[in-house]
Amino acid sequence: MYGDTFFHAFNTTIDPTIGISSFEIIVEDSIDQGGSSRMTIFTNSGNGYPVQDRVFVMNSRSILDEEGRATLTAAVLSSGMTISSVTATFSFPIPQIGTMSPGINSLSLPLTSLNSSTISNLGYTLFNASTQLPLGNSNAYQVTVDVTAALGDEEVMDKFRRLRL
Repeated sequence: MYGDTFFHAFNTTIDPTIGISSFEIIVEDSIDQGGSSRMTIFTNSGNGYPVQDRVFVMNSRSILDEEGRATLTAAVLSSGMTISSVTATFSFPIPQIGTMSPGINSLSLPLTSLNSSTISNLGYTLFNASTQLPLGNSNAYQVTVDVTAALGDEEVMDKFRRLRL
């Protein structure tokens, strides 16, 4: 990532069975001598700032080693929804003859449900898959994964995630 990057921590309680679809930002600009503060509310033109929390890669339970062995775990918000399928698409560089730039290859595979009571009571179902990626001389740090969940008649994606940072 290039340029300035900003991170602002926040702490709030969100009902995990409902989730969150967007949020607004309230910035306390200044406090005058009387103790009153001036607030600026950013609403993204009244649309809020969208958040996708229905499917996401769980980095703490996923791994990709230097030899290309990958284990992926994803969480899918399942409360009140029918999950038809969950798939992962790994994208990784491969050498190309005649150029220094690599080509991009992809491998798609289905994820299987893990019946985990530790997270299902929060409205999420865990899905898992393991595979061997043919990295060759490529670097595991260049691998990305997209997770797609078919929820009812809608597809929800968590895209362009890296398992190795």
